[in-house]
Amino acid sequence: MELINAHIDTVGSKNGQRRIIISADGTKFGVFDGYKQTKSGALQVATADWLEESDVEVLLMATMATDLMPVESENRSIVPSTDDPTGWQDHVFQGTVEAVVDDTATLLENIQLVDGFEQGDRGQEIDLASFKDQSSAIISLGCGSMLLDLSDTDRAVTVDESVRFVTSRTDVLGYRLS
Repeated sequence: MELINAHIDTVGSKNGQRRIIISADGTKFGVFDGYKQTKSGALQVATADWLEESDVEVLLMATMATDLMPVESENRSIVPSTDDPTGWQDHVFQGTVEAVVDDTATLLENIQLVDGFEQGDRGQEIDLASFKDQSSAIISLGCGSMLLDLSDTDRAVTVDESVRFVTSRTDVLGYRLS
């Protein structure tokens, strides 16, 4: 899976929660960086302050999808929320389903959480058990791919289908560091 190539514009907070503002394919939008469990059992956010103003490969997951529909157009896009483009809610994504998996953990090898580590450190790998048996779809957006949490929607998707979805929250799962 090709992750999204993005630039981290800002690492900060919103309403006491960690918010990251990224630019991908010329589009600037906010994402949520909540606590995730590492393989060592620690809880940490993914994004270190030193990643600000860096180009990264980031894995995003759309959670709590509020609207998922097939579309005729094969256009791929990210449209930030008109109410709060730098928030993590209500962004619109359109892309093509690359794959549907029953175990999201299989997609998370080498995904790192780097908060609390020095620049250049590899960080910690995300705990795969947290995502075992969780269904998701890999959605190609043109600038890379993201995950769509299928437990949050009643609609099935199929490989090569073009879809559009609005998500209540867009999460950073972690980074692939070279």
